[in-house]
Amino acid sequence: MPIDLRNLRYFVAVATCGSISKAAGEVHVAQPALSLHMKRMEEELGVRLLERTAKGIVLTAAGQRFLAHSQDLLARAQFACDDVRDAASEPTGPVSIGMSQSTGMALTVRLVQEALRRWPRLDLQIIESSTGHVPGHLRDRDVDLGITFLRERNSGLRYRKLIDEELVLLGPPGAFGANGSRDDHRRMREVDFRDIAALPLFLPSHRHSLRQLIERHASQAQAQARMRVLADVDAVPQLISLCAEGLGYTILSYPAVRADVLQRRVCAARLVNPQVERQVFLCRLENAPASNAALAMESLIVETVESLVREGKWIGRPGN
Repeated sequence: MPIDLRNLRYFVAVATCGSISKAAGEVHVAQPALSLHMKRMEEELGVRLLERTAKGIVLTAAGQRFLAHSQDLLARAQFACDDVRDAASEPTGPVSIGMSQSTGMALTVRLVQEALRRWPRLDLQIIESSTGHVPGHLRDRDVDLGITFLRERNSGLRYRKLIDEELVLLGPPGAFGANGSRDDHRRMREVDFRDIAALPLFLPSHRHSLRQLIERHASQAQAQARMRVLADVDAVPQLISLCAEGLGYTILSYPAVRADVLQRRVCAARLVNPQVERQVFLCRLENAPASNAALAMESLIVETVESLVREGKWIGRPGN
């Protein structure tokens, strides 16, 4: 007896119900016929899948392995059917995106506005997460798409570079003159990276990729030993507030601080010699099929980043 999807559904029903009679009712098949299906499946495979006990049906070790494969095959078959149907229609249903706080400050408003305008039946969820946790959320299937600053090797993820973003030096109001509050990064004052050694700094803690990036650049500029970090602060709003109160300086992504710069709460300058850049990646599971909704949002994220760069609201070079 060739094993087909119907047989797999019958087996999964028996395994999850723990009873031939209960499973028969669930799949609408007579109990003797279902028992015969299970017997023939075991004969086809040449192994015992089920053990009958006084308490009901239990799986053998082979049965447990076959259950996992059966559930995976049924899920893939269902996805294939749904995917073909969805491809001919507008994206609908749930799609979740995990991203850091600073990336969310850059993307969320524009992304949500455009997604709701284009696909009103989309169930969109934006989840704030530390960039280091995003790959784990993807592998655990807690999110469909993730945005991260780190590209892990052999991670089971597919990466697409969104942007090489340039980070800015943030300081108290007026610290960099009138241009420090302009929404035109081409006219911002430039500060040599070595000069930050003379500034009181507030930076994220060492476990954050941003701090590690800053220290690599400081080492390159021979300024690491002289950096004066007053406190480690891991939240973007608090870093901005410390600068706004005149207590010191920090280094952040421009979109995360742009609104505060325009309100003249803080001012910004471009770092040079060297510039401080980091790569931003969009990622998803490599070997798992993506839903129509996830693919639509992936394209929209790329489009949104490119638009923000063109408009001067994100400083950097879009990825290829």
